[in-house]
Amino acid sequence: MNQITYLRQVVKEGMEVIVTKIACYKLDEDWLGKKIDEEMIVKLEKLEREVRLNPAGEGGEYETLVLDMPLFKNKIKIEKSTKKMENEFTGELVIEKAKLIEK
Repeated sequence: MNQITYLRQVVKEGMEVIVTKIACYKLDEDWLGKKIDEEMIVKLEKLEREVRLNPAGEGGEYETLVLDMPLFKNKIKIEKSTKKMENEFTGELVIEKAKLIEK
């Protein structure tokens, strides 16, 4: 499946997914903790053309965490996190405290 189509399907199906790690030129600290939504998909599509990034992160460009989806009975709420950067384009969102909340 086309990776952009896949990401749009993830959003359409009601999944709440955030970026937790980055390791790619042009993905900076601002991407950490961001939700994958239509605005982000447009940016990823542009980066696919510019730097050959796999829009779904399948080349290791970024990692994600699913906070909610239709099959979950509860959703994950991050209460405390910090961003830890190795360099300008490599870093992670360190989740220090999270809890399950009812939908």
